[in-house]
Formats: sequence, C-alpha cells, structure tokens
Amino acid sequence: MYRHLMTIAALIGSLATVTGQAAPMAGNSDNAYYIAVPVIDVSPVTSRRTVSHPVQECRTVEPAYSYREHRRPYRQRDAVVPGILGGLIGGLVGNQFGGGSGRTALTVIGAFAGSSIARQSVAQHNGYHYDDYRQPRSRRICETGYRERTVDEVIAYDVTYEYAGQRFVKRVSDHPGDEIRVQVEVTPDFSS
Repeated sequence: MYRHLMTIAALIGSLATVTGQAAPMAGNSDNAYYIAVPVIDVSPVTSRRTVSHPVQECRTVEPAYSYREHRRPYRQRDAVVPGILGGLIGGLVGNQFGGGSGRTALTVIGAFAGSSIARQSVAQHNGYHYDDYRQPRSRRICETGYRERTVDEVIAYDVTYEYAGQRFVKRVSDHPGDEIRVQVEVTPDFSS
C-alpha cells in the first residue's frame, strides 16, 4: 500500500518536473494539481444555421416621354388676323375673274368668302393649341431586401490530449492551442 502511494507521488512529481507547470489547486487539498499536457488533435464541432442579412438593390428607372397639351378658349379677337388675311387672299382670287363692275363684285365676294372661311377655321379648332415636350429624367430607386444563407458555425472543439500514456477526449468552448491544462488529483487507494 505504501508502495502504491510512493509510485503515484513519484509519477506526479515527474510530470510536474517535466512540464514545469504544475501548480496546486486553489481551495483544494495538496493532492490536486494542474498540469499542461500536449494536444494530439482538435476537431471543431459545428452547427448549421440559416442567417438573414440585408442587401440593398438599386435600379435606374427611365420614365416615358411626356407631352402636355395646352388649349385656350376661343376668343373673337383671335380670328381678326386670320380673317383679314383670308379676306385679302379671297379678294385677290376674285379680282382675277370678270370684267368691269363684275370684277368688283367678284373681288368683294372673294374677300367676304376668304374672311369667313379663315374665321370659321379658327373657331372650329377652338383656339390655338401646342404640345409642350418635357425632358424626362431617370430616377435611381433603391430597396433593401433580405437574403438568407446557410452557415456552419463552430460551437465547440473536441480536444484529444495525452496524459500518462493514455489518450483522453474533452469538449471545450475555445481552441486550446498546442497544450491543454488538466487537473491531476492523487487519492490513496486503501482497498488492498
């Protein structure tokens, strides 16, 4: 029995000497120590999940060409100039025909007919109108949408380490690096 205790104590002492990092545990007996042991393998443990992230999509919109039609109501005075011009043209045409007093009569009838036709044309169109062309401007429209994607997220690490010639596996939350700190506790075996 005494021999078993001595063997265990020697084993702990040799490990503490080899690593140089053995330290007594705070708050426990003098039989427990922390020792840094080499890490043999680290395997990440992942969890698959879907994440949604915002994406801004922009496009340029080209508007259609636009025209505005303007009309103003018919006014009697709008027909004065066309009436005079129509009368002059009608009088010239009427003057080309007939002779003597017939020529004079045809000139008066042509002037009256030309003036009437011109004024009636203005009244029929209900005034002047014109089209106003407006230059279109393209617009940039941006909208925020959401896209989903599946990601593998590391949630832990399965660490394989070696201590006293045996391999052990422990799941830890952070990557341990080349060494992992383990607790060694020596308890006497009184069963023999």
